[in-house]
Amino acid sequence: MKSWASHRDFPPTEKNHTEVNLTVTLPPDMAAEAEAAQRDEPEFLSRVVLYGLTRRMIYRGIRDRHLAQEAGA
Repeated sequence: MKSWASHRDFPPTEKNHTEVNLTVTLPPDMAAEAEAAQRDEPEFLSRVVLYGLTRRMIYRGIRDRHLAQEAGA
């Protein structure tokens, strides 16, 4: 059975991307799953991190805009 997203489903890494190495602390069962994903579908973890950081940037932008509007009011 094919997983919902395989590394073959994503385009190759863009030339303007920078490789980053992360170290995280996870509960043992999640760590095992992350290691399996890294081994079997390394591009999947890259997409998960990209998604999470994109959401964070959007949230911060909205929050900062809101705070600036409140300060100007």
